[in-house]
Amino acid sequence: MKNMQLKNNNRPKITVFVLLLAACFLLVLSGCQNPLRPDSGSSDTAANEAAGTGDGPGSLSLTISRQGMRALMPPALMPLTIMPPETRLDDFDRFYLEFVAITAGNTSFSINWMHGSGTVYLEAGIWDLRVTSFLADAEGVATLKAAVGSKRIEVLAGSSIDGNVSLHPITEGEGTFSWDIHFPANVHTARMDITQINGAPFFHYYFQGGTPSIANRFSRILPAGRYRVIFTLINDREERAVASEILHVYRNMESGFEETFGEQHFITPLLGIILDAWDGSRWNFNERGITAGHFALLDIKGVTDSSFSAIISQFNNLSSPGVLYADANLGRLKTLVDAALIGIGRSSIAAGNHRHRSGAQAAITGFVENGTSLTFRWTNNRTVSVEIGAYEVEIVFGNDLHPGQAVSGNTLIEQLAWLRSYAQSGNHYLVEISGVQNISTVQAALSFVGRNNITITLRGIGPMPSTVNLSADGNLFTVDSGVTLVLDNNITLQGRTNNFSHLVRVNSGGTLVMNTGSMITGNRNFGTMEAAFGGGVRVDSGGVFFMYGGEISSNVGGGVYIAGGIFTMHNGSITENEGRRGSQVIGGAGGVHISGGTFTIRGGSITSNTGASAWNTGVGGVHVAGTPTIPGTFVMHDGHISDNTGGPNPNINGRYGSGGVHVASNGSFYMHGGEISGNRGIGGLQAGNRAGTGGVHIASGTFTMSGGGISGNTSVVGAGGVHIEGTSINMLGTFTMYRGRILLRPR
Repeated sequence: MKNMQLKNNNRPKITVFVLLLAACFLLVLSGCQNPLRPDSGSSDTAANEAAGTGDGPGSLSLTISRQGMRALMPPALMPLTIMPPETRLDDFDRFYLEFVAITAGNTSFSINWMHGSGTVYLEAGIWDLRVTSFLADAEGVATLKAAVGSKRIEVLAGSSIDGNVSLHPITEGEGTFSWDIHFPANVHTARMDITQINGAPFFHYYFQGGTPSIANRFSRILPAGRYRVIFTLINDREERAVASEILHVYRNMESGFEETFGEQHFITPLLGIILDAWDGSRWNFNERGITAGHFALLDIKGVTDSSFSAIISQFNNLSSPGVLYADANLGRLKTLVDAALIGIGRSSIAAGNHRHRSGAQAAITGFVENGTSLTFRWTNNRTVSVEIGAYEVEIVFGNDLHPGQAVSGNTLIEQLAWLRSYAQSGNHYLVEISGVQNISTVQAALSFVGRNNITITLRGIGPMPSTVNLSADGNLFTVDSGVTLVLDNNITLQGRTNNFSHLVRVNSGGTLVMNTGSMITGNRNFGTMEAAFGGGVRVDSGGVFFMYGGEISSNVGGGVYIAGGIFTMHNGSITENEGRRGSQVIGGAGGVHISGGTFTIRGGSITSNTGASAWNTGVGGVHVAGTPTIPGTFVMHDGHISDNTGGPNPNINGRYGSGGVHVASNGSFYMHGGEISGNRGIGGLQAGNRAGTGGVHIASGTFTMSGGGISGNTSVVGAGGVHIEGTSINMLGTFTMYRGRILLRPR
């Protein structure tokens, strides 16, 4: 409800931070294989090979913190939830830590903590850690159990442990439910019903107009568990206000509910009669004597005697428990009816002779009777999810639908000219070509002054790949603000062998999308300084590039240059590109070069790219750096960075030339998964020059590794795995490793 005040439960969490100590320095300075043993099951393990695996103590650096619990259901679909208020560390008065020895010869022990941090020294072996948090009782003694958690930990001699223990509320015993309810003076009946989930009614109370009565501001102790709480108020006009909530009761914790009901919460008696047909799990219209006429009296269209049974069936397919109680009004009921009408018409819509998505969407909209706005999410060319308010209906068509309105014209030049004249804001257009099309920068401009939110999908038709050739120097496509360019199946953008610019440039506010079957290739960018970066694609600040498939290959200047923008790679490949030097000093990356902005890889591959030959840098795979105003960020969740080669060659007076990833000033690299393997660092050979690393080179900035693998990387004169620039006294970069693996050879 609009003025609902809910108290959310945030579960405390114990975090055990990593102390890599000498293990980290051995790893990054020597380029050796991973000195950390990989995780096993749910246990936490940290082992320093140099320390050995014999008897002896290790240390546990333990910091207790809390972590919020996010809702599992959207509020629009479920009743609101009553939970204990946010739990802070200071709310707990004592933490009881039990260390149970699993390894023979070690002795179990326990300790009490009054604060959230400290250090524990453990003998080498396997331990079960059990943590219980306590709250103070009425006399101020910490005896009330509130949350528990456990974790298995493996300690090797000389190691420091990382891990976490999540503390969960206790669902046994008793807790407190408190309420504070306010309502207008003209309410003659105000009732609260509490029912155990999947159980019988527990009790009911009246704040007004019945017995047993209870104060509208009070509390009650309940057995721990989950309950449904329904508040029903009726005023002197016989209008009704209803709020349905899910109550969580935990041991020794208080869950509170506060609400002030106003006139806006009360609904007409007729609407209340319809809503009363909801029993908490299904609609019972027939049992309650409700007919299509009840809907007609409320001016709800589309519910007739002939369609009533089908409407009831769709209601029960679409609804979740309490779906209307959380925000009960006439508009919400009309939305539910429109969702049911689309559900009824799903089969006939899917069987329709539709060629374009726009025609299919128009047919779906035609089933709406009560003015509900629709949102369409196409998961592929045959499947659309239609969002109708809080409800969703999926429709699967029998044939592929083109994702836009067809454009007039026989050639690409004619079709783009038509778009510049007639394209309207908010529309999606389909441009289809075949064979080879030659076009200049001016003819391919995607700029629509005074219009925005225009999507253009370019796809090839016919048995052979369709190619767009750049006929003169410059950008083939410049995607301006308010425009989305989608490169779809069977389309190739072909660059020039002696160009001075990027093949595709995404300006601020523009979006580029690459799908499977598309290719950006063959552009040799011989621009100077910063213009030399990005032979394939350049993404400026405010621009966005999504790569769901396709290939960026054989470009000089590198595959993708991020100049403050955002690039997210889900699939596809960036391969066989060559970096260019922006000057005698700075060399560009072969794969992806970041100068401020964010690159996220969730899949796909960056392979067989070569860094530029210059005095400085020239990484084969990914270069991440920031600017004084825009930090550079590279996040790797999955995918492969492999078989890339750094530059310059060993005979040039140079440095760096990493193979896989290079982290420079104002840059950050977060590795959560994926593989960096088989890359080769080069670097300069003269005395005092800094060598290129095969895997990850940290010249400055930070590298945080929490998963994935770095393996089988080599370097001509430098480290194979990970290298931090600087000396043992003054490190220029930072490397933190929580988990993952760094190996000499691929797995």
